[in-house]
Amino acid sequence: MKLQSKIWLGCSVVVALVMSIDLAVGYRNVQSEVQAHASEDARTVQALLMATRSVYHQQFLDSGIELTERTIGFLPAHAMSRISADLSNWLKTGLRFNNVSDRPRNADSAADPLELADMAWFRANPKAPDLTLNVKEADGKNYFHFAAPIWIEPYCLQCHGERSAAPAAIRNVYEDAYGYKVGDLRGILSIRVPTDELRARVTETWLERSVGRLVGYGILLLLMGWLLQRLVTRRLLVLEAAAQRLQRGDLATRVDVSGRDEVSELSRGFNHLAEGLAERDAAVRESLSRLSESEAKYRSVLASTQDGFWLADAQGRLLEVNDAYVAMTGYSRQELLQMNMVDLKAQDAKEQVQAQLQRVMEGHTGLFETQHRRKDGNMVPVEISATFNWVEGGVFSAFVRDISKRQETESRIRQLDYFDGLTGLPNRTSFVERANTVLQHARKASLSAAVICLDLDHFGHINDSFGHQAGDQMLVLLAERFQGLLGADDILGRPGGDEFQLFLANVDTEQTHALVARLMQSIASPLRLDGTDIAMTLSLGVAMYPQDGADAEALLRAAETATHWAKKAGLSSVRFFTAEMRQLVSQKMALETDLHEALARAEFVLFYQAQVADSGAVVGAEALVRWQHSTRGLVSPAEFIPVAEANGLILPLGQWVLETACRQLAKWHDVPALEGLTLAVNVSAKQFQLPDFVEKVMAVLKLTGANPQRLKLELTESLLVNDVEDTIEKMHTLKKVGVKFSLDDFGTGYSSLSYLKRLPLDQLKIDQSFVRDILQDEDDEAIARTIVVLAAAMSLEVIAEGVETEAQRDSLLALGCHHFQGYWFSRPVPLADFEAFAQAPINKE
Repeated sequence: MKLQSKIWLGCSVVVALVMSIDLAVGYRNVQSEVQAHASEDARTVQALLMATRSVYHQQFLDSGIELTERTIGFLPAHAMSRISADLSNWLKTGLRFNNVSDRPRNADSAADPLELADMAWFRANPKAPDLTLNVKEADGKNYFHFAAPIWIEPYCLQCHGERSAAPAAIRNVYEDAYGYKVGDLRGILSIRVPTDELRARVTETWLERSVGRLVGYGILLLLMGWLLQRLVTRRLLVLEAAAQRLQRGDLATRVDVSGRDEVSELSRGFNHLAEGLAERDAAVRESLSRLSESEAKYRSVLASTQDGFWLADAQGRLLEVNDAYVAMTGYSRQELLQMNMVDLKAQDAKEQVQAQLQRVMEGHTGLFETQHRRKDGNMVPVEISATFNWVEGGVFSAFVRDISKRQETESRIRQLDYFDGLTGLPNRTSFVERANTVLQHARKASLSAAVICLDLDHFGHINDSFGHQAGDQMLVLLAERFQGLLGADDILGRPGGDEFQLFLANVDTEQTHALVARLMQSIASPLRLDGTDIAMTLSLGVAMYPQDGADAEALLRAAETATHWAKKAGLSSVRFFTAEMRQLVSQKMALETDLHEALARAEFVLFYQAQVADSGAVVGAEALVRWQHSTRGLVSPAEFIPVAEANGLILPLGQWVLETACRQLAKWHDVPALEGLTLAVNVSAKQFQLPDFVEKVMAVLKLTGANPQRLKLELTESLLVNDVEDTIEKMHTLKKVGVKFSLDDFGTGYSSLSYLKRLPLDQLKIDQSFVRDILQDEDDEAIARTIVVLAAAMSLEVIAEGVETEAQRDSLLALGCHHFQGYWFSRPVPLADFEAFAQAPINKE
């Protein structure tokens, strides 16, 4: 089809499409207009009927006419249905109307289901003035339905209010439709017009308007065709002729250009194309001369690269190789060009290589590893990066890299993943895998076995005294010594640090005891290091298979537990895993699991133990956390605090204690009898060593509104073992806002007086271990006296905890201690009990 015909056809289609859309939109617009007119007509009828109803309703009531069956028809509400029925004699459109209700007084005024739905809608939307719908009635005809609400107004209450207040004429005739209030929905005015009538109006109006549109679109089509013929078609024919000349090789062909429209731009583009072709023709000629130079450079690059390179046809026959590939294979270039690339692969790798090259031909990634067979028969691991081009029947090109050194490096890395870098022994992962392999045989053959954990006692002292290099040498010597005691199937491993692990295959308990004795005997012999004899001791934990665990991991856990018990028993101790240990471990695990959930379940509570002055007055309290377990009842802090310390739960628990205590401190501020109390809160070393501990305390004080001058943080001497400078800095920061500090359990640790004098303390606390036997043990009395004297010298307050008898109190008082805490005054008690105790202070003389 010619372009001219296509243009005319295209214009016709576009005009027809636009015309169709326009006519369709026009029809919809006429529909909307007629619908709007119908709605407006309905509102006019509504206004007329409502005005008539209002006027004649009042007129009838004011006339005094007695309401009887003969006069009831004068009521507008009663007459409305008759007026609607008579309307058809005067108006042939089919319009009908009526005022209807869900509580009609006349049968003709009863609302049908649609009108009942309308009433429900108006009750849900009381502000809506009206409602329009298109409905289909039982006779199968469609209607335009208009509904407007009839709300009870004050004058309506004459007949529809309380029945006792209605006119006698109304009461005597009507039994129903009373009890309305102003604003209630009495009913609706329902107006319906047959849709056929509206559709006829729409069609008539649309046809009248469409005639003019059709004429206009016809003229538009002719005008568009003429313009396109003049402005486009003729000029394109000129371009077509020029393109044919260019195709025949006339690169000097050009067309005249005038104007700035699209055809002009196309003409300019044609001229640029012709110029470009002429320039490209010249460039191609020049490129051909350079191609030979480029090929020479390409061969030079291939010759200089350290990676091998080859070209092969689609069947794998080598077409070209570089010098690096010749050196890699050991064959000459002539020999290689007589070979297929598959010939250079290991026998068991040929199928794999062929499959990989087939994937490359299909367009997949061509990077894979394989083995190359050298001329001397040795195998070389290589990485091949291949591509395939469908030129001249298909050509493979590939770079080949020798990855021998890389594989050696990877092997060393894998060695580090499974073996200890210092001793060369299996690490924990490798130890478990090897032990499980032996256990599989033991399980089938019903053999026993043992796992031993060896922990060097105080090995850190070796590193501190002789240096880490010396410590490493000792570990290597010990590994050699232990290895000499083992059988062929036994396994020695080192998980790290100062620990070793032993797996003994096919041994019973008696044999295990014998080996343990040999181990202890071997360690008893000093090790010579740089001319110095160094004696070591071991703590051993032993677990037996199968009674202590079904696999290596379970046996290791049991042996580690036994080692823990051995270390608690003292240096050079041995413990076999027992049922008691298993039970304690199980209980600890259960306790730890419950502990994780206890905070979320709000099972922790604070108890308060009074701190009393020598006058008997309560001056403060220590907040002590208690765990009210859901099934076990009250759990001792001595049982759960160490677990919380070990698994890190002490941090959220300590934060909860601090927040709860500060909230209570803020509440006491509003109670005159309690506002002067100081509240002591224990802070764990882990909690205090948090980088943001100071910020957390400040945030809690701000959140709760507690007075920082009434808060006392109790620290332990273990804080002085680590970063003392950080501890001092944090204490000074909190002291600036008024927080006080007490050193708890003073005298039980190893705190240096040089550090102690730098701490911004307010109080020293005499540990209960010195108070308990102060009357019988002269050493305890001397220690207590020293603490009191030291506190006085440093201008610190001193308080004694664990005071359980009057005699203890008196003895401490005689030493100069004036503040006490203990059962003699009050046990740790719930909040309400403490507040009652504090507000009725005792005086124990």
